[in-house]
Amino acid sequence: MQHQAIWQIENRTPPRRISLSEAIAFCKVFGLADVAELGEPPEELAHNLATQMGKSFNDWVASLENLAEQIRDLRGSLPGINPDVPPGMLKALEDWAARIDEEITRVRSWLADELHILVDTLAASADGHGVD
Repeated sequence: MQHQAIWQIENRTPPRRISLSEAIAFCKVFGLADVAELGEPPEELAHNLATQMGKSFNDWVASLENLAEQIRDLRGSLPGINPDVPPGMLKALEDWAARIDEEITRVRSWLADELHILVDTLAASADGHGVD
């Protein structure tokens, strides 16, 4: 059973109301925190999930950017703390920060492509048309 089945049950003709105990059970099955989500049209739920996904992605990017900056700060301060820091260690720190930057760029590009597909699908669903 898909989440949209709840919406379909309550919005068919004639509508059938779902009891509170059924709603709580559905929430457990679908992993929902709020019973109100059960009455949302599938397109609205999908939009909310996509919005949450975008926020989570932005939080992830901010964390990685912060990590890369901390690595660069460490790399910049190590020679002043210990003049005998092996050059290989400094190079490894530079490489690590650069790989984080590259990964952020790679995932941003991939996610942008996927989000275009998601937005097109949501728009088609809202218009009542399917996407082939």
